[in-house]
Amino acid sequence: MKENIPHDQTLNESKNFPRVSLVIPFSPEMTKKTGLAEVLASAADKAEKNLLKKYSEEKVSPVIKKLRLLTEKVECSKDEKTLAIFVSPFAEKIYYFTPSNTRKIRLPVLVENNK
Repeated sequence: MKENIPHDQTLNESKNFPRVSLVIPFSPEMTKKTGLAEVLASAADKAEKNLLKKYSEEKVSPVIKKLRLLTEKVECSKDEKTLAIFVSPFAEKIYYFTPSNTRKIRLPVLVENNK
């Protein structure tokens, strides 16, 4: 039989594990493999430095290893795609997306009739 664990307890336990969320807006240097590798290496270095401020190297090391392996799988994009990379001890995921340009979104104008 599965033991029910209170939601608050699972949230508190998840705070004990390092995790990385990177959102990297498209830049022209990302269209070339070397430029992309530099951008990703810089982001990974910064993430590692920040994690080591909060967690032990023992906890950070597996997450950073996953992150560095995952960044090797990132593909160059000529479609101006923004990257989102998420890594935890339990999962990793890469997303490619084009963010909405809020300057091009037109909302309907509400007109009030004061009669």
